Amino acid sequence: MPTVGDRWTYRLTEPDRSETLSYVVTVGAVSRTEVLDQVVVGSGRSVPTRHTAGAQVFGQAGGVFSPYLLLLERRPPAAALRDLQISDPACTGPVLCEASGRVAGEEQIEVPAGTFTATKIVIEQSWRPAFSGSSVSAGARVITVWYAPEMQRAIKYSSRLTFGDAPPMEANFDLELASFRVAPPPARVVAPPKPPQVGDNWAYRISEPRRPQARRSVFVRVASVAPALIVEHVSLEGGFTAPWRHAKGGYLVAQGVSIFSPYLPQFDRLVIGADLGYIESNEPGCRGSFVCTAKGKVVGEETVEVAAGRFNATKIVVEQSWRPAAGTAGDAKELERMHGGRTLTVWYSSEAKRAVKYESRRAAGERPPFETDFDLELTAYQVR
Repeated sequence: MPTVGDRWTYRLTEPDRSETLSYVVTVGAVSRTEVLDQVVVGSGRSVPTRHTAGAQVFGQAGGVFSPYLLLLERRPPAAALRDLQISDPACTGPVLCEASGRVAGEEQIEVPAGTFTATKIVIEQSWRPAFSGSSVSAGARVITVWYAPEMQRAIKYSSRLTFGDAPPMEANFDLELASFRVAPPPARVVAPPKPPQVGDNWAYRISEPRRPQARRSVFVRVASVAPALIVEHVSLEGGFTAPWRHAKGGYLVAQGVSIFSPYLPQFDRLVIGADLGYIESNEPGCRGSFVCTAKGKVVGEETVEVAAGRFNATKIVVEQSWRPAAGTAGDAKELERMHGGRTLTVWYSSEAKRAVKYESRRAAGERPPFETDFDLELTAYQVR
């Protein structure tokens, strides 16, 4: 079934006119049994039409003939055509219309949007005066319709007058699909984890791909929690314990190595596929001789395995780059070596209430402002 916002753009032409008009259809509402769409022809007004199961002939702006027949009708098309209805305003008052239809099979059909294998349906419509003395002249036309399942709507209509010279509706035209745009899916928001509690703690291991034996440990314990602020104590192996304050927003900080907002899902609304916006580079190396910038994206959700176990995690990728600051001393070659960048991938777990893994790899540059190639992964944790 189509979804709200799906749009089809057709090319409307008439054999006796050189003008080509756009014919744009946009879905406004969808249920299991009906589709409400809006049609705009050229620069005209929007015409709403409600489509349900069954075979119906409409006015040109209303969809010509059941555009969603193969989606909404549970019966085979041939069965639906035996009960064909006419909902064209032109077939009221002094005009009496009749119509019948048949399935003509499948064939390859080419339209501006591409070539499709389509089901072909032929509608024969006639009209005559509804009462004696009417000025209406009798006539008839043939409407041919092609449906391609992957487009979820008719892809071409061809209407031709076969009898009469004063039809009550536009009887000679071609309506061909030129493009189709699927509405983006609704934003998928990552459910925020429960906030950490005072005393929650995590142990991490830092390793370097180029020096497998050079491992260090990091221990983190929550000291206080407020709606907009988490304060923790971070102990680095062989170093001192220092307090860290974490708040809303994306930022890069040095906790043994350069990491990204460890509690981001606690404070920020994360949408799958969305960019993170401004990211602040707070590493000491990104001051003085270097200027650092970063951008990030919420990639998706996946399972990640670390020493502490397997976690369902939200994956974020941060691209960070750096360059020499204005006025930095050095020859051209040395300054060129100071240009570079890295990719930092982060996995957040709601269960662990914090990032469970960081993977950082340098992508370019010979003289980075900080250590760029490392893995930091959770080895143990205790949360309440």
